[in-house]
Formats: sequence, structure tokens, C-alpha cells
Amino acid sequence: MKAITTYYKGHACRSRTEARWMVSFDKAGIKYEYEPEGFDLGELGNYLPDFYLPQVDMYAEVKGKSFTIDELDKAQELANQSSKTVLLLAGSPSRNNYW
Repeated sequence: MKAITTYYKGHACRSRTEARWMVSFDKAGIKYEYEPEGFDLGELGNYLPDFYLPQVDMYAEVKGKSFTIDELDKAQELANQSSKTVLLLAGSPSRNNYW
């Protein structure tokens, strides 16, 4: 299924799921930067994390459903290169614990 560009607070989000997470972050008082910078991950290619969460100094990646092995590998390499945690958020926000 093709993602639907959704606008929220002046951002053209690449999917409705990303926009839903922005709304959720705002409601929870979590500061975020949307697609702040891209990274060259060498053999794995380029990577543009969805969010940077400055209050906790970590990146967050959002997917509408489960992450693929390639997506997990890129997130792991970003964590290695940046020395920051990469929070993986699958699906729309809900009242779950996210680790």
C-alpha cells in the first residue's frame, strides 16, 4: 500500500502514521524534530530517520506495520554510528509501553 502524504503543523509527512505520531507527541508534551538529517550508512545506503527526540536524545523511526530486516539493520547501524538509541514505533500510537 502506498503511503499518503499528510500535512500536520507545516510538515508534509510521508504517511498518516507519521502524522499520528506527531499528534501523539504533541499531546504528551514530547518535543520532536521531523526528519532532521540524513545519514550515510555505507553499504546499507542512506537513511533519514523520521524523528529526533531532543528531550531524550534519541531517534524514532515509524512504520505502519512491522519492520523489515533491512529496516532493522539500518536502525541498528544508525544507533552504532550516532551513539544514540533508535526507538522503533510500529503502527499507530496506542496506550502501550514502548521500549
